[in-house]
Amino acid sequence: MDEATTEDAFGGYGFAIRTFWFDVTNLHLHRTWSQNSVITDRPEFVSGIKGKAVSEDRVGVIGRDGSIKEFDFTLRVDSDAKKSWEWHKAHDVLAYTDHSKYKPEHIRIKKLISERLDANPPTAVLLTYEADWEIGNKAGWSIECQVPPDIFAKLENEIAAETATSISIGVRWEGGLVFDKYAPPSVPNIWGLFCLEKNRSPESLWGHVTLIQWSPINHGKTSHKEARVDMPAPTPAPVTAVAPVIFNVPKYASAALWVLALATALHLFK
Repeated sequence: MDEATTEDAFGGYGFAIRTFWFDVTNLHLHRTWSQNSVITDRPEFVSGIKGKAVSEDRVGVIGRDGSIKEFDFTLRVDSDAKKSWEWHKAHDVLAYTDHSKYKPEHIRIKKLISERLDANPPTAVLLTYEADWEIGNKAGWSIECQVPPDIFAKLENEIAAETATSISIGVRWEGGLVFDKYAPPSVPNIWGLFCLEKNRSPESLWGHVTLIQWSPINHGKTSHKEARVDMPAPTPAPVTAVAPVIFNVPKYASAALWVLALATALHLFK
């Protein structure tokens, strides 16, 4: 697809040649069991990691005012990445609508992205969701990523042990559009989502996680509480029984003492 045509069709936005970076905080584990999974159509138990993602770049809808840089975040394993993508394609608007009602440039870029992701299923998506008053959902923006099981397990264990408090993630979006495609990576940019129709929700960004990193804390350290040592009470000195002192007095000495005592008594009563 010609770059000049792309910029004309998307309000000056051009294909990005940069990575979308964001940090995730408020990490916490999330478990879900469902009787019928949307993807596999069978009971499923899923572990996830949730948090709040913040990017230096901003994201907006082309032709609409405003942009944001904070997103809800979910991380899961990539075991079902291919099935998830196939399910999405089967339910995409192009699968059941007349293509002629949309702009040719929009159809071409969607097909280009789809072909690339067929060869390499996506492990990241940035999407919007509408408010639904019937079930109580509020409108918002979300980023969902997938990583290999061993990477997920390492991070899951460290979050449970409270040694991981934040993560940084890089994503390359397929066919992603930015306002200034020539801006250096260190300069924040604006990513644009396009709509097939004026009043429709914007199309999602699809791509691949290229890097995930975090810095474990408190390894090899002990908190004051854990380091507290209760000093043992002093051991009392052993009690030693004192044996009475017994004098052995010979019999002849005993008789002499009685004679002396008797003489003393007679002298006193004279």
